[in-house]
Amino acid sequence: MKAWVRSVVIVVLAVASAAPVGADPLPRRIVSVNIASDEILVALVPERLIAVSVLADDPEVSAVVREARAIPIRVKADAERIVDLRPDLVVIGGHSFHVASQLRHLGLRVITIEGFESIGWIEQLIRTLGQAAGAQARAEQLLADMRERLRTVEERVATRPRPRVLTYAPSGYTDGRRTILNDVIRAAGGDNIAAALGIVGGKQISLEQVLAADPETIVMSASSRWAPGFHSEFFAHPALRTVSAVRDGRVHLLPGRLMITASHHIVETVEALAPMLHPTAFARAVR
Repeated sequence: MKAWVRSVVIVVLAVASAAPVGADPLPRRIVSVNIASDEILVALVPERLIAVSVLADDPEVSAVVREARAIPIRVKADAERIVDLRPDLVVIGGHSFHVASQLRHLGLRVITIEGFESIGWIEQLIRTLGQAAGAQARAEQLLADMRERLRTVEERVATRPRPRVLTYAPSGYTDGRRTILNDVIRAAGGDNIAAALGIVGGKQISLEQVLAADPETIVMSASSRWAPGFHSEFFAHPALRTVSAVRDGRVHLLPGRLMITASHHIVETVEALAPMLHPTAFARAVR
């Protein structure tokens, strides 16, 4: 069974709606307050999406900067501002649970997003939002395209040796089991060192663990906005210069938006990483 299919049952519990989807009329004024739902709803129902999150315009974190220009309003997790927009569906991150509770208390239909643990989780989120927005057919087409592109990559890397890969971020954070990037590494034809070490979720890994694991490939975000100087400090560290990935020139930088996306755009992350892990398998771009 593919890695990204394993947590679908958990996904259903992680995406919660205020009311049964089938009991609600077709929403015509949808507000998205989360970058993941921005990316998905822009693809599914741009004509009924009246507001997206303030992150939608940031090219370092958003995959829909161009598409979002057609949406007139930007919102934060501000209950008063959201209510003023008279939405009939609000999609918001689980970390804003106080705002979500306020909105529900006022009678608004709210979907909260939490989990972010696998490609299967993303698939279920797309299906959930498609159903809530009355765009099931579009959601299924989005999923079909996503799976076909993943299959294309899988076929190219299926018989290749799997390099040992480590994601690495400022303060030594890495992505273990039950993370989207764990599935990305596996789909791109690699083995995730953090998962093999028993790390679950995003957690810090010590320098000693990195040196002992000796990753063949290290993947980092190209964005340095939140940690200026991180990349130069990493490459200048005398101990890290002994790691195989650094010594052999296999430290790869991916655009920040691809490292954090939790939508169908995760396929772009897989398509970008796979040629880095298996350059001879990709004489031409996947797509």
